[in-house]
Amino acid sequence: MNTKKNYSKPLLALLLLAAGLAGAMRPQRVAAQSQPIPGSSLSWEYDAATHSLTITNPTPSTPQPIPNFNFPDEQPWKAYRGGIQKVTIGAGVNHVGKYAFTNCEKLTSVTLPAGLKEIEKNAFGGCEKLESITLPKGLQTIGNFAFYKCAALASISIPNSVTAIADGAFTECTALKSVTLPNSLTTIGKYAFSDCSALTSITLPEGIQTIGEAAFYNCAALASISIPNSVTAIADGVFASCAALKSVTIPNGVTAIGKRAFAGCKALTTVTLPDGLQTIGQNAFLDCAALASISIPKSVTTIADGAFNGCEALTSVTLPNEVTTIGKRAFAGCKALTTVTLSAKLTTIGENAFYGCEKLTSITIPKSVTTIGKQAFAGCKALASITIPNGVTAIADRVFAGCKALTTVTLPDGLQTIGQNAFLDCAALASISIPNSVTTIGNEAFSRCTALKDVTVFWETPIPTYAEVFNHLTVEEIRLHVPEGKIGAYKAANVWQDFIVMADRGDLAGGLKWQMDATYTLTIINPTPGSPKPMPDFNNWDEQPWESFRSEIQAVTIGDGVSAVGKCAFTGCNKLTSVTLPKSVTTIREGAFAGCDKMTHVTLPADAKLDTIGKDAFIRCTALTSISLPKSTTTIEDRAFNLCEALTSVTLPADGKLQTIGMNAFGGCVKLKRITIPHSVTKIEGSAFNSCKALTSVTLPDNAQFTKIESDAFQYCKALERITIPNHVDKIKTDAFNGCTALASVTLPKSVTEIEVSAFEDCKALKDLTVAWTDTASIPNISPYVFQYTPPATVKLSDIRLHVPHGTVAAYQSKDVWKEFTIVEQPLPPTPTPTPTPTPTPTPEPTPKPLPEKKISSITLNSSSRVINGEASFRITATINPGDATNKFLSWHSSDEKVATVKVIPTAEKRSGSSLRAYAHPTVETAEVTIVGKGQAEIIVKALDGSGVQAVCSVDVRSTVGNALLPAARIYAAGGRVYLTLPQATSVRIYTASGTLQHTMHAPAGTSSVALPEGVYVVKAGARTEKVFVN
Repeated sequence: MNTKKNYSKPLLALLLLAAGLAGAMRPQRVAAQSQPIPGSSLSWEYDAATHSLTITNPTPSTPQPIPNFNFPDEQPWKAYRGGIQKVTIGAGVNHVGKYAFTNCEKLTSVTLPAGLKEIEKNAFGGCEKLESITLPKGLQTIGNFAFYKCAALASISIPNSVTAIADGAFTECTALKSVTLPNSLTTIGKYAFSDCSALTSITLPEGIQTIGEAAFYNCAALASISIPNSVTAIADGVFASCAALKSVTIPNGVTAIGKRAFAGCKALTTVTLPDGLQTIGQNAFLDCAALASISIPKSVTTIADGAFNGCEALTSVTLPNEVTTIGKRAFAGCKALTTVTLSAKLTTIGENAFYGCEKLTSITIPKSVTTIGKQAFAGCKALASITIPNGVTAIADRVFAGCKALTTVTLPDGLQTIGQNAFLDCAALASISIPNSVTTIGNEAFSRCTALKDVTVFWETPIPTYAEVFNHLTVEEIRLHVPEGKIGAYKAANVWQDFIVMADRGDLAGGLKWQMDATYTLTIINPTPGSPKPMPDFNNWDEQPWESFRSEIQAVTIGDGVSAVGKCAFTGCNKLTSVTLPKSVTTIREGAFAGCDKMTHVTLPADAKLDTIGKDAFIRCTALTSISLPKSTTTIEDRAFNLCEALTSVTLPADGKLQTIGMNAFGGCVKLKRITIPHSVTKIEGSAFNSCKALTSVTLPDNAQFTKIESDAFQYCKALERITIPNHVDKIKTDAFNGCTALASVTLPKSVTEIEVSAFEDCKALKDLTVAWTDTASIPNISPYVFQYTPPATVKLSDIRLHVPHGTVAAYQSKDVWKEFTIVEQPLPPTPTPTPTPTPTPTPEPTPKPLPEKKISSITLNSSSRVINGEASFRITATINPGDATNKFLSWHSSDEKVATVKVIPTAEKRSGSSLRAYAHPTVETAEVTIVGKGQAEIIVKALDGSGVQAVCSVDVRSTVGNALLPAARIYAAGGRVYLTLPQATSVRIYTASGTLQHTMHAPAGTSSVALPEGVYVVKAGARTEKVFVN
């Protein structure tokens, strides 16, 4: 079916009818004809050809007004309003009435007569195409909304006769860019230039007194404004939403800034407030997102609601002392605010006052505050601590909700109420102490405080509460600290019974007391400090009264009048970081701080009376970095500081009373770099400094009071480069310096009569041994195993220079073992100048002075770097400059012996066993470098004349030929047996501590064992040597 054909005729008829009706309704074009204006002697005529409306006064000498109209539709020219493009008001018209030309939407230009006095309300309102208008001189009044919504008006010049611009006169003139205001102007009305979005600047004349409410509201392009000193008040909303306004200075006469005066000025960075300002109104600077700082005058007493709400760039605020009130939301949403200083007279912090101040880390609330409103600090995500002053009796709902970083809260005595959700979502709050005065805790007050582990209460009788207070928490894992003797009452009380109920204070045997505070500081108290008392001993940590929260203790303070720290008192306190001891402590007993692996320092007063540090007192305190003992200390017992792996500094007073350093006292202190033993020490026990791998310097006192260097005393001190054994020492025991692989120089006194096996084993860098025995009888007989017990040999005696007293070379060449060294005769000491005999003969010639010592100035290597790709070894030659240096002895060592080792190749004289004088030492020395494994190492050659000169050859091993040593074995004792876990089968020899071979075996790969009598043994398995204790 053809629907188009069927409907075409009726549709055509309808279109013709519509066109006819439209023609009938269209105003008919008429010729210009003058018509009277009702209520006036004026006439008007409209010329449709030129779209012009002309107002005429037939008697211009008698001025007449254009009358007021009640609304636009009373205009006589209403029928032509849609076509009017030009209005000319002739001479003799002195008044443009209300709504005279309102909504002439196409009106583009207006000519006003001289003598015009008033433009009334809305006279040109809604003339959206009006581009320009010249206001005549003598004009006195611009009425309310006179040019409202003249959206095309680009500029206006107000004549000097105008004193007031009425409300809304130019509101929504969105194209208005230029406004000239006269000096006569005193008043700008409300909304006068609001929404003039193109206005970039305006000059306010001196003498203006009043700028009305919202006068420049939403002038979005207005970048600057200078407010004259004649202005005394900033009205509500006067510059609100001026989004481009960057700075403003409020004149000195202003005492009040109105509500929302600068709200939404998002570019505002600088505001200068005058002295004498008293009031900052509600929301005055709301959402001034770029305002970074504000200085509030001393005269201000109140910060009104929302005054700086949303000032996201504001970083710091200091309130003057006269401020008593911070209103609701006053600083809410100030996301960059980090510092707030509150006034000393502040009494009230309003609701949401600092809501959402995400970077505020701390705030001190003055003692004067009595009221903190709801959500005052809610959402302050960085706030870490808060102390509520004593005058506050109620914490309102949600005051600290969402303070996710809050770890410390101090609630005041006198607090009665904790509101609902008061600490909701305070996810870092680990502890809270609730004062005895609290009677009510609101629902979910501590909900989702997921880190909460400790709640301390003081009620003698538990207050009733609801489970919802601790919603979303596993209270069965939270410790409830209750008054002493009240555990039973809380275990019988609803809600409280679900916690881990405990006392965090109590009595110790002997009259001492202990208490734990919210910061996990444990304090030991002597109520009568004048009568010193010791802490009791505990057999293990399970007996500690504070055992239930041992793993939470962070600090220990021993109070005055405590004379001893008990055995195992703080063993295993694995979060303990600091210990403060009093002057009165004389003894730290066995294991007192054992295993406190987070403890970084111990504080002792300078005049402390500490006498004894017991066995294992600080063993495995792996974070302890330094210790300084007082002069009073006499004894450091076995393992006192064993395995303190971070310990770098130990101070033993030179003028103190220290006598004994116990077995393994500092063993395994792998970062300890130097130690000076005071003269007062009479005994250094075995292994005292064993495995102090970073120890480079050991100073032993001259004429020491101890007579032995005990077994293992300095074993595996791999960084130790030289040692001088003091006079009076007669024995150096087994393994005393075993494994000191950097030890290059050893000096022994005459007093030494015995050196046990392995005393200097594996001291592979040893190049110089200086001795003082002067005859064959005094030279001690030593075992060939003093320097090397276990093959393969790492120490070759002929590579070591033995410096002997002058004239004793033959004596040493006649002694077994000693003769194998390269013997170097020491020069005679300088002959003293004889005292001349007093005779009349001439004075004899003075004895010549010995020549000054010439130091080595440089060492030149034939190669400064080598890259190894499969070579097993290579040689390095060192040339000493100058060739006539006094002392040309060198030391060689490798920075990493897992990569490469180094040995000096003896000269022909050394190989033949000839003695050498120091002065005859060659100027060239050659060493062989043996490749062990892949990696990088440095071969370091040092001068031993004290010059500090050295040279380095870098070795980069990229592939090897299998020189690597047997991997380390695991050797240990247990249950009367020695166990060996070996990566491959190897020969094993076991010796007694005195060097007697006890047992040999060929141990298979894997784990094997052998039973031995009780005692100390040295086990040698391949390249591995281990001392074990069998019991």
